[in-house]
Amino acid sequence: PEPEPEPQISDREAIALARAFAATLKECAPIQKDMILSCNKADDGECAQASLALTMCMGKNLCKVQHEAVGSCVNDAAGGEEIQNAKIDAALENLAMCVGMTHERVDIAQRQHPDVFADK
Repeated sequence: PEPEPEPQISDREAIALARAFAATLKECAPIQKDMILSCNKADDGECAQASLALTMCMGKNLCKVQHEAVGSCVNDAAGGEEIQNAKIDAALENLAMCVGMTHERVDIAQRQHPDVFADK
């Protein structure tokens, strides 16, 4: 099967993605640095925690709905610990997928509109 064609990103969306991503990278730079340091160590648990912190930071700006869902699940004690943990895990997975998909759209926008990203 042939690969799917790359989605087209408008100038307006490319500009919005560039601004949001630049602001997010700036805000999350210290957390990203901590993650790199943690993941260069042999401690997988520390790396996972730092990666989660970076996903939460990036999601705060790039995936507001999913980020808020994580907060709601953390604050919702209904259903017992096992159910609460399952809800939190699902919300975190949705947030991570959203951040990943947004990053993919940024990559596509950079290829299609390099001029928009040149000064960001």
